[in-house]
Amino acid sequence: MGRRGPIPLSAEVLKARGSALKVHRASRNGGGVLSAPPACPEWLSAEARRVWAGAVAAMGPWGVLRPADENALGRYCDMTILHRRLVEARKGLADDDPTAVRLERRALKLCALLLALEEKFGMTPASRARLGFQPATPPESGVGFGFKNLLPERREP
Repeated sequence: MGRRGPIPLSAEVLKARGSALKVHRASRNGGGVLSAPPACPEWLSAEARRVWAGAVAAMGPWGVLRPADENALGRYCDMTILHRRLVEARKGLADDDPTAVRLERRALKLCALLLALEEKFGMTPASRARLGFQPATPPESGVGFGFKNLLPERREP
């Protein structure tokens, strides 16, 4: 089941409306003070440690990681490596091969678990909006945003 209610408004919209909710959210999220990211668990493999470093670097500026997130983020990194191994093992096998079918099913189950963890950590666009992160501003060229590059340029008659 999906999450209930609309996506929360950004801090800028709340500020423009003069809402006190912005202050409440800031106090709930630690007042915007960034804490130190969790330490990398010793039980992670070298590959998973590289995923950990990338995830912490990507999420660090958001300020969502806390030391209590060590195990959950460690599981995410471990499952990411396992998913990659399953996908690699699946390559080159025929579609009707029973081994390929088993590997694909396991990879799909891991995809669902990874998506759930990604949503909890704010790694998807909708979850970032729910956590109150600001959307990235489109670059000057407009490359990669919306339909701007798909439609031909409009010429004035």
